[in-house]
Amino acid sequence: MISHGWLLLPAALIGILLLAIGMFVLGGVEQNYCAGFRYFSFADQKATADGYTLQLLNGNRPVMVTGIMAGSVADSSPLVSQGNIQPGDAFIIRAKPLAVAPGQPFSSTLVRIDYDIINGESGRTDSALCAGRVV
Repeated sequence: MISHGWLLLPAALIGILLLAIGMFVLGGVEQNYCAGFRYFSFADQKATADGYTLQLLNGNRPVMVTGIMAGSVADSSPLVSQGNIQPGDAFIIRAKPLAVAPGQPFSSTLVRIDYDIINGESGRTDSALCAGRVV
């Protein structure tokens, strides 16, 4: 045990790392995340019976959000906190409610953001897989 006890340290560190990235869920704690966006950065989300709210950080060019699809629910005219979203700005999208009952969790829900780059390309999309609970 004394000669091989040092092996416990890397094993413990790997276990802590796996716990930190969400591989294991302790005590019934639910994850609230979106992973996979390439242009935008995820900040927060909230799903209620009234609607789905997503907070993101913009990438490196000014954009205008033109639509959102969350799971099977498309919204071509979501409420966006600002029209011309500047590089690095945080913004909020409020869309139609998800097709999930209140109190129920959702996971691996594809969320797609449709957007145009101002004075640039139009019809761009960015997507991620999201999980959380409808409150």
